[in-house]
Amino acid sequence: MNETEKRRRELLEQTRYSYQESGIPAIHPRYRASYSELYGEEEAEQGSLRIRTFICMILFAVFVFMQNEGKDILHISSTKVVQEVSKNADIIDVWKKIP
Repeated sequence: MNETEKRRRELLEQTRYSYQESGIPAIHPRYRASYSELYGEEEAEQGSLRIRTFICMILFAVFVFMQNEGKDILHISSTKVVQEVSKNADIIDVWKKIP
């Protein structure tokens, strides 16, 4: 092996080492959790998912309570919630309402 081949091999090993230490590659945020599991790194956004899931569960429990007891919260009934959720929204109308 001459000096040129040694230098090439050395540079190749340095390049491999530098990319190996970079962690998770640049990926779409949707798939970041899957990649973090593969690479063994803890993902900070998992805490956000837990918080959002917890908030959704609380809102669902409030909705079920409203529906079972027939109560209104802030002058909103469960039937009004169902109407608003099931209403088909036209994106053009929504866009026009935005100031």
